[in-house]
Amino acid sequence: NIPNCHPGQVHVQVPIPPHHQHAMAASVDLKASGGPPRASCGPPHSLTRLTYFEGWGLAEQTRWVLAATNVDFEQVALTEHEQFTTLRDEGSLLFKQLPLLEIDGLKLTQSQAMTR
Repeated sequence: NIPNCHPGQVHVQVPIPPHHQHAMAASVDLKASGGPPRASCGPPHSLTRLTYFEGWGLAEQTRWVLAATNVDFEQVALTEHEQFTTLRDEGSLLFKQLPLLEIDGLKLTQSQAMTR
């Protein structure tokens, strides 16, 4: 049971390895915030959604950025190729590729654009 999580949402915790925490300390006061930043699932009306295949990959940098900036987001993990082809064929993927980051209706599909 994860507090404030709703069915269909994924609770995401992004641990920051000790050897990377010094780099994060420059932009995030880790002691004041109680430790490394974490992302968690948002309410059902959350306006930020990250869609990618289940597992690590090109979406990992975006997960880190969202976690470091304390953005609540919903993670949609595709487990079947048909889920991807449905998104692609319905026109949700601008360049017909994942990851897909949706923020207030804006759809970004280039992982480096997401981190910028």
